[in-house]
Amino acid sequence: MARLFVFAIGGTGARVLRTLTMLLAAGVRLPNCDQLVPVLIDPDTDNGDVKRTVALPRRYAALHAALYPAGAKPASGFFSQPLTTLAG
Repeated sequence: MARLFVFAIGGTGARVLRTLTMLLAAGVRLPNCDQLVPVLIDPDTDNGDVKRTVALPRRYAALHAALYPAGAKPASGFFSQPLTTLAG
């Protein structure tokens, strides 16, 4: 299983990660990647961008699990790229 860890650092990294999550929701697939693991690094935890960005991958993962239960591996479609958060 090929995992891709994406490190997003600071406020700009949070915005890039949020954009990447929206692209994945639209059906964009990452080649040679079975699972995407976002890692957000920002010392300013009270930042609004960080709070929104932390919530978005969790929502994405919940939608992916609801749309593709029992480990289904769709080739394409909305929310088809598996995403796992380290925070759980």
